[in-house]
Amino acid sequence: MNSENKIKILSPEQAIKIAAGEVVERPVNIIKEIVENSIDAQATKISIFIHQAGRQLIKIIDNGLGMTPDDAKLSVAQHATSKITSVEDLETIATFGFRGEALASINSVSNLTITTKTAEAQTGTKISWNFGKLQQETLTSHPTGTTLEIANLFDNIPARQKFLKKDETEWRAIVTLFQAFCLDYSSIHFQLYNEDKLQFNCPAVHKLSDRAAQLFDTHLQEKIYNLIDLENKLCSVTGIISAPTYYRYDRNQIFIFVNNRWVKNIDLTKAIMRGYAGALPAQKYPAAIIFIQIDTNQVDVNIHPKKEEVKFLYPKKIETVIVNSIKATLDQSIKKQFEPTFFEPTTPQENKAMQFDEIARTIDYQPQPVFAEKNGSFATYKKEEETFSFLKNPMQEFDSMQKTKPIAPENQQIATPLAVINRFESVKTTQEDQKASLEEQSHLLTDHGSEVSIIGQYKRTYILFEKDGDLLFVDQHAAHERILYEQFKSNFQNIATIQLMFPEFIKLQPADIMIIAPHLELLKDHGISAQIFSDTQLIVQATPVHLKNQLLAETMQQIIGWIKEIDETDQTRIAHLLNEKVHTKMACSAAIKAGDLLNMEQMQQLLKTLSITDNKSTCPHGRPTLWSLQLDAIEKKFKRDYGKKAEQLFDFL
Repeated sequence: MNSENKIKILSPEQAIKIAAGEVVERPVNIIKEIVENSIDAQATKISIFIHQAGRQLIKIIDNGLGMTPDDAKLSVAQHATSKITSVEDLETIATFGFRGEALASINSVSNLTITTKTAEAQTGTKISWNFGKLQQETLTSHPTGTTLEIANLFDNIPARQKFLKKDETEWRAIVTLFQAFCLDYSSIHFQLYNEDKLQFNCPAVHKLSDRAAQLFDTHLQEKIYNLIDLENKLCSVTGIISAPTYYRYDRNQIFIFVNNRWVKNIDLTKAIMRGYAGALPAQKYPAAIIFIQIDTNQVDVNIHPKKEEVKFLYPKKIETVIVNSIKATLDQSIKKQFEPTFFEPTTPQENKAMQFDEIARTIDYQPQPVFAEKNGSFATYKKEEETFSFLKNPMQEFDSMQKTKPIAPENQQIATPLAVINRFESVKTTQEDQKASLEEQSHLLTDHGSEVSIIGQYKRTYILFEKDGDLLFVDQHAAHERILYEQFKSNFQNIATIQLMFPEFIKLQPADIMIIAPHLELLKDHGISAQIFSDTQLIVQATPVHLKNQLLAETMQQIIGWIKEIDETDQTRIAHLLNEKVHTKMACSAAIKAGDLLNMEQMQQLLKTLSITDNKSTCPHGRPTLWSLQLDAIEKKFKRDYGKKAEQLFDFL
């Protein structure tokens, strides 16, 4: 029998390597810990240099208080801290770091170099470690402050290295953290470099809106409201939020700070969205920078070493304060917009302009081609005498344009009018009974045993027809959208494109450029030919024939938002996502719109094509295409069923 003990104590070196996984999971964690130390050291300028997304090198320079040589050597020791002396200090902790684990953990998994100098010292000190082992200590010239260099991260732990994400993913996390620090500390000058190229330069500012403009979009500054701080005993909620007219396709411009500490809390994010309820399009997000100040005994920031999560004593009450504050701010802004201006009469010229705007759509209609026919011309709508011509090809101006393979078969008969890209709204039908009902109604179109009698068009939106005595309604936009989606999906490799006479330059954030760059070939498969022009610009050279140039920027932002929703390393998932969502957007854009007048022939053609289309019961967004009103229900409303019963009784008598 083997009596040898199986439980052993790890060496200090091995123990700290394992413990480092809690603090140093990826490069962004290192940057967070070091920048927090710089802020605690009263730095007014912090510069961050990144190479290979932090794998090769992270260098952070600050002009803070600096360290003495002894403090610099002691700073990498485990549980060495200048922030607290006892556990009671945790109740009133105001600084970032306090555990004394960060530098010790970083030192154990990298080549660390600290160069530092205090204001009182004549020279600086440079100390180097090689994966936790002291290598060299020298005197050097250095301004007051500290420079930390972390090289060859995880080279001594290959297993940890392989769990790092792609460079663009790690870089995106770094950018988000950088933005959070900039928003939290607008009085500090922050700089961020990637491969020695300056990506963000954010000098100190006095107003939070100015900082948001530095980071996100200069136009955002014009659409920002200062959050109304509703007085309450629990907490103070301040910050800025964007107007409902400014929205994003992701949550990347929502930042929440609790006692000046950036936190990630899904419940607080949901509270922000509830505050915007009804004000934003579906699946769109605002810019919101929220600061919550609360007594330290009402919140616990010590849940995890990363300190990204917090636990509130009364979370629901805080969520309610956020919701009410946002609603009050939006309500006040709306009232200001609609305040009457009795003493500012309009001029005759302004009146004429307003009248023109009201009728602009009826006289400024330009049909846009979607399908490239075999003979080289485009089938399209054209507004002639208030109707659209499905079967004519009047677009002579497109004959000289460069065309590629057709997007639809040569016998394609349904064509489309000019359309702007509508806001994409994903609506999923989850109730099985509702789905069954829609499918059952869609069979009414494919039942060839009875004739379909078209009654006409209602509100230029719904096609009314009669079948087997029942009254049926077809949403012309939803129906045409489904038809086009199925055609685009089955023929996506034959998309008709045009070369832009003047390439479109689209300005993006550096992080977004890195996200879209690996997927340009996939975009080309969907008709969008683009190249990276600079760290902040994308140039689009060709598009699907029906995609208007002025909508390219919005489309690219949407695509980037979609890619962010999933793991961008999975090319198969991204290809499937683009195939589904881009074609949904294309179909929505190109389909007949509510308000488009159709003649009898066009309505017949639409119903005929819908009847042979797959998944005809709903549009790609999940809205029903067809609704039926049975004769029995109509007669019941007019109480004709009672009359029938009475007649039957009299017949019996």
